[in-house]
Order: sequence, then structure tokens, then C-alpha cells
Amino acid sequence: MNNNMVLATLRYNGKVKATGKSYNAQAAHLWTLNDEGEIIHFQQYVDTKKLADAEK
Repeated sequence: MNNNMVLATLRYNGKVKATGKSYNAQAAHLWTLNDEGEIIHFQQYVDTKKLADAEK
């Protein structure tokens, strides 16, 4: 990694209206900034299985 990247780890707590099922999924956000501090790239990593299971 270089000095222009910011990583945040977090959790999503949510509920799917259609199924009524709740989920708690870990996620990470990775931002890349240019020399002026502007975001030039964003990537999200999330436990998609937990989200998909709540949709069923």
C-alpha cells in the first residue's frame, strides 16, 4: 500500500423488508486518494453470503 490509501473496517446491520430477515455483515472500505486528497478509487469488500441469505 502507499500513503494515499485509507482502509476502514465496519459492520452492516440491516433488515431485508421483503423477507423480514436481519443480517450483521463485516465489511471493509478501501479508498485511494490523489495528491490533493480527492477520492479517485473506491472498493468495498463485504460478506455477501450473509446478505444473500437474508434475501431468501
